[in-house]
Amino acid sequence: LLERVPGRLRPLAGADRVNGVSLGADYSVPAGESVRLGGRALYAFHSDDWSVGAWASHERDMFGEGRLRLRGEWFDEWAGRHEFAHVPEWAPSLVFLAGQEDPQDVYHRSGWALDAAVARSGVRAGIGVSIEKNTSISPDGLFAYSITGNRSLPLRSNQAIDGGRLTRVTASVGYQEGGSSRIAEPSSSLPGLRGVNRAGVQAEWGVDSFGGEIRYARVQADAELSLNTFYSRRFFPNTLSVEAAAGFSLGDLPVQRRFTIEPSLLSVAPFGVLKTLAGRPYEGDRFWRIHAEHDFKSIPFELTGWMWPSRKGIGLIVFANAAQSWIPSTAAPAVDSLHGFRSSRGVHTEAGVSVNGLFSILRIDAAWRLDARGFALTGGVARYF
Repeated sequence: LLERVPGRLRPLAGADRVNGVSLGADYSVPAGESVRLGGRALYAFHSDDWSVGAWASHERDMFGEGRLRLRGEWFDEWAGRHEFAHVPEWAPSLVFLAGQEDPQDVYHRSGWALDAAVARSGVRAGIGVSIEKNTSISPDGLFAYSITGNRSLPLRSNQAIDGGRLTRVTASVGYQEGGSSRIAEPSSSLPGLRGVNRAGVQAEWGVDSFGGEIRYARVQADAELSLNTFYSRRFFPNTLSVEAAAGFSLGDLPVQRRFTIEPSLLSVAPFGVLKTLAGRPYEGDRFWRIHAEHDFKSIPFELTGWMWPSRKGIGLIVFANAAQSWIPSTAAPAVDSLHGFRSSRGVHTEAGVSVNGLFSILRIDAAWRLDARGFALTGGVARYF
């Protein structure tokens, strides 16, 4: 049915304790050879509210094999306070509907944004400006439904933000080995299938131009490295994968612009999240995290003479993760209370082992927390490269 609709139509759905279940669609259509127009609308049944936006983009060849994209957007929407980069955008909604603690907080933002991006041979750079009004949402009542009928945990209040007019100026640069000159839109696909070699830096400034009321600076750097180690002549050699990120801020960083360290959601923990952290993520105005794993493939089984796992494509992965976040001592309500913020309170460390390639597509992780008592059994998408 969707193939018969001109342009590109994508259904949207979500759920949280503030808005309840929301349904809508995202639609875009070409408007000439290099211009595309689009819009989205999402209706929340519990809060009786609309989340809408419209955008226009122009993309063309530049610098020989490079690409240039210009984009403008208007929005009047609710937004999540935490950024979940390692899971699909619908994952927090599924966690909530399953009866577990809602990992997201929601606020309202309205305004417009302009950005420009260029890409060539794996290098991508961009600049942008966003002028918006941010407002806390204080619902009269929270939505408590769950598919399982189980809602044993009390519902958290929706955390207030630092409201007001916000003028954000952004700049970014990044490189990915083997990358193309395509300027891709954000993807909701599950990461973790293969390792990549990449690095990037993103900077953001809150300025007092155009009515901006909050001044701050926010810088984040992240990188991922994937190397072949042992048995390099095999089609699937042993690999070492490392992902690291760190960020800091200056000035009055708004609550809604804090850094996020992601937890496992519904016991799903792809590479890049803390497997023994569940529920709400860690947050802070400074953070660092590092994740490392070595995929031995089926070599440990072969060395013992047990060839069945090798024939089935099953292997072993050893991993270790560490992370830390800081929240200002002046933050209120109390850090780590049910209705407050959550920080790591020191360095969160964990290590474990994974069985990779189950049913060709899955991996199961056994993770032990090292700085405190804790154990988690999680799963994810199998890694092959």
